[in-house]
Amino acid sequence: MQIQNQCEAEALFLEIVQKRKKMMDIAEVQGFTSCETLRCSQELDLLLNKYQKHLSKKEEKRPLFSFF
Repeated sequence: MQIQNQCEAEALFLEIVQKRKKMMDIAEVQGFTSCETLRCSQELDLLLNKYQKHLSKKEEKRPLFSFF
């Protein structure tokens, strides 16, 4: 289960990196306020939110006093 979660997190992170690069490439050509750049930015936001939720679920499973 933990390995699957780690693989999901890594896949999501890779998707975030790729989406960010795509967004920056579009912005260089079309400008930072173009519809395509903004659409890509919104997609990136969704991925980042999904990744953050994934990380917070992982934290919830950790024992409160894990340093003992």
